[in-house]
Amino acid sequence: MTRSDTADLHITHTSAEGTTIEGTARGDGTKPALVANRWRWSRNLGAWYLPHTRDRAPKRDAIEQTATDLRTAGSPWR
Repeated sequence: MTRSDTADLHITHTSAEGTTIEGTARGDGTKPALVANRWRWSRNLGAWYLPHTRDRAPKRDAIEQTATDLRTAGSPWR
């Protein structure tokens, strides 16, 4: 990971915005874990998001697997 050890990642889900991750940016080393779990980068949002999650229930399996993969990669998240 090329991220700062003091930075935190936050996965959030709202009906209006869907599932997004905050505290990461394109090119910061989190991409392999996110892409493996079907996350996509949005230029409009300036953030990674899980497709097809607006106005739907959270995809808990994908969220949990992403969190596990990020922890394994050494990324600080909560």
